Formats: sequence, C-alpha cells, structure tokens
Amino acid sequence: MLAQLVVMASRRLDDVHKQLTTLAERTADDLHRVAEGRMQINSLGILQNSALALDILAARRADAIEHLKDLIHTYQHATTPQHRRLQNRTGPSRDAAPTAPSAAFARRP
Repeated sequence: MLAQLVVMASRRLDDVHKQLTTLAERTADDLHRVAEGRMQINSLGILQNSALALDILAARRADAIEHLKDLIHTYQHATTPQHRRLQNRTGPSRDAAPTAPSAAFARRP
C-alpha cells in the first residue's frame, strides 16, 4: 500500500512539474516575442494570469516534493527491520571492525 502511495505521489509530482515547465516555456516565448517587438502588448499586461499560475504551480511542485519525501521516509521506516532502525539510532555496533584513519587526518612526518 505504501509503495502505491509513493508511485502515485511521484506521478503527481511529474504531472505538476510538466505543467510548470510547459507554462514557463510558453511564458518565456511570449516575453521573448515582446522583447523582439514581434508581439502586440495588451493593455491588460503581458503576463496577465500566467504570472499567478506560475507561482501557484511552483508552490504546488514544492508541496509535491515535500509530500513525496515524507512518503519515501515513511516507506523506508516501514520496510526497515526494527533491529536496523535501532542500530542506525545508536551508531555502528560494537562488533563493527575499526576503520583506518583517513589520509586527510594522518600526521605528516
């Protein structure tokens, strides 16, 4: 069930991202035509509703990203065995082999 939610959230993010990039490209094209003098400027403005729509889509995309991150975290928590979760909280087990110091911390003669 959680895996399905992750898939649905990722598809939703893809959809919102596609809407945002499509509108951003169309708006950029309009602005480019205005800059080149190839577009009649409407008395109501150039962007009209596009600016608000871009802001809304950007916010929806950010929300979708956070939602997907939360779902992935929940999925990982639910699928990680309890003994591994406890080990991750307390650090490596006492049975872990010591590691060699990194070269960056080694003293030079």
